[in-house]
Amino acid sequence: MESTRKSTLQHILNNFHIIRNYLKTQLNNLPTERPITHSQWILLNLIDQAQTTNISSISQKLGISSSAITQLVDNLVQVRDVLRTPDPQDRRAVQLKLSTQGQTRLRQIKVHHLNQLEQMFDTLTDTELNQYNQFTQKLIAQINH
Repeated sequence: MESTRKSTLQHILNNFHIIRNYLKTQLNNLPTERPITHSQWILLNLIDQAQTTNISSISQKLGISSSAITQLVDNLVQVRDVLRTPDPQDRRAVQLKLSTQGQTRLRQIKVHHLNQLEQMFDTLTDTELNQYNQFTQKLIAQINH
């Protein structure tokens, strides 16, 4: 019985990788003039969710060094998707927020992703899709404990 469960878990892990890789490749097939990396996508979403944040906060959330986050931010600032502004609480620090262009770009990417997910999950019935959602929410709740 234990080996069957482990085998099933291995299949689930493989499936996660296939789905993740599919979604990552879709970032490079955006109907925009500039493709976006998976790391940039994550960063734009974190900044959007926080509305205003800083390098160290993102570094802690992602478990990545501040210097790595700074490089990602530098690229997004260069293409004008992210704005750096002085932190009113700390003159040495800067705050990050999405520019209007960055907000528009993120919205377009989200629409593209939703369309891709709709196509991918079109094979499931509404009941199956709701069950899938319930299963993933249960797993996420376990992870967040």
